[in-house]
Amino acid sequence: MSRAGAFTGSVIALVLLASGGASGLNAEPAAIDVEGAWKRLARGDFATALPALQRLAEDGDVRAQDTLAGLHLQGIGTLRDVPAAMGWYCRVAHQPLGGAAVMHAVWFLAEYFRTGGGVPGPAYNAGRPEYENPLRAYFWFSVMAGQEDLYETLDDASVILGKIGANAVAGVLFTEEKTAIDEALKEWRPARPVDSADACLALPEGLPGY
Repeated sequence: MSRAGAFTGSVIALVLLASGGASGLNAEPAAIDVEGAWKRLARGDFATALPALQRLAEDGDVRAQDTLAGLHLQGIGTLRDVPAAMGWYCRVAHQPLGGAAVMHAVWFLAEYFRTGGGVPGPAYNAGRPEYENPLRAYFWFSVMAGQEDLYETLDDASVILGKIGANAVAGVLFTEEKTAIDEALKEWRPARPVDSADACLALPEGLPGY
């Protein structure tokens, strides 16, 4: 079972625990909004907060998606699972409104692929060279750099960061690889639905050798 799959199983277990009343609260997870879930997180009630956040995130709520990504990344209330966190950040990256929060998620994706699993913060050096994927790193850095044509809201600071990252990664790519990514970017839009975290992290599709 993949680490992302293991996380899904843990969420199902939490749903069953909550429905059994183990938390002492009668509210069904479906009745909890994001603010309510945050309050439950603050007091350590993960048994009802996490299933509610999962439901809201699956329904497209960017705040719930971002929260779940952070929880998995830090191992709060669940096992630390970087691939699962990146899957949720990838969902955030598909929010067409754009802006700083969305670009933060895109940056984490780009760095995840650039470093082979390392992400900004204490785990920055946790990546492994054999897991590096410069093509996908170049893709997500290019999303940051070209966000003006992709998202409704522009985050100026991250445009520069995206250009720097894309230029740095481009140095290890062949010309035909960069061309393939540039063509894929023309077809990609953030409003495109994604079926799963794994499918999201596999974007863009059909890359040679990866």
